[in-house]
Amino acid sequence: MKLRKEREDGIIYKEPYFSSSVVTITREDEILQKLEVAEDEILERIAKWISEGSGWIIEEILNHFINVVSYIPLRGNFYIPLPKELRKSKKGLFNY
Repeated sequence: MKLRKEREDGIIYKEPYFSSSVVTITREDEILQKLEVAEDEILERIAKWISEGSGWIIEEILNHFINVVSYIPLRGNFYIPLPKELRKSKKGLFNY
């Protein structure tokens, strides 16, 4: 984002960076709602930044992007035998 502010001594430009919080999405039907929440969060941050130093004008959006990371949870899928002394123990141990 490129912001412009006109002052008596000339025009100054700034390119601040705004981002939203990290969001976890587990179902496809959550995507739109989570994107809207992220958008609102970024717009709030922009409004706050502009209000702290009045006179800033948004000149252009330089870029925007969404980072997506696929998460594949680990699964237990193998058997580890108990030590011999615990295999037929009467201590209530189960090893499936």
